[in-house]
Parts: sequence; C-alpha cells; structure tokens
Amino acid sequence: MNPGHWRASWGALATFESGGVLGEATGLGSKSEAERAAINDCKAKGGTVCKLEVSYQNACAALAGSATGYVVVSDADLPVAVSDALSTCSKAGYPNCHISYTACSKATLVQ
Repeated sequence: MNPGHWRASWGALATFESGGVLGEATGLGSKSEAERAAINDCKAKGGTVCKLEVSYQNACAALAGSATGYVVVSDADLPVAVSDALSTCSKAGYPNCHISYTACSKATLVQ
C-alpha cells in the first residue's frame, strides 16, 4: 500500500496600494508560480504597479490595515497570522486596524 506523500502548496499576495487593488494566489505548486499568479491577478483587477507583499508555503497570510497603512503577515496557523497582523499593524502606529484579507495554502496529501 502506498502511504502517499505531501505536496507543498504555495500562495502569494500582491498589492497596488494607490488603487486599493489586491492580487492573490493560493494552492500553487511553486513559489514563482504563486508570485506570478498574484501579480497577474493584481494587474487583472486594475493594478498598474503591483508589488509582491508575501509568498508563503504550507501556511496562511493575513492583511491588517487602516486608513493610513497596512501590514501583511504569514504563519503556519491562521489565527496566529491574524493576531500577529493586528498586533504589527497597531505597533506600526496605524489606528483602528482591522483584518481585510486572509487566505491559506496548505499542503495536500497525494496518494
């Protein structure tokens, strides 16, 4: 019997800050593929100068922000990513931080 193996899963997040555009990708097979997909998604949504914010493997990402700025954090655990994003946003001096995006890209078992 084949016990299978775990296949890595990549995600990425890109932004066009001045236009408020967020490009995302999850569940992809490589870092470069996820980064390219996030940039392309940002551009497809109207972003002209999209910036890669984070890429993550077998993990989650959270974006916390306010009217004056934002931060992006990744962690293996979504609640930790959310908590860290809110904390980092507040420590950066941004008032009234809130979570505006979360996503996970977890490894999958291949039989």
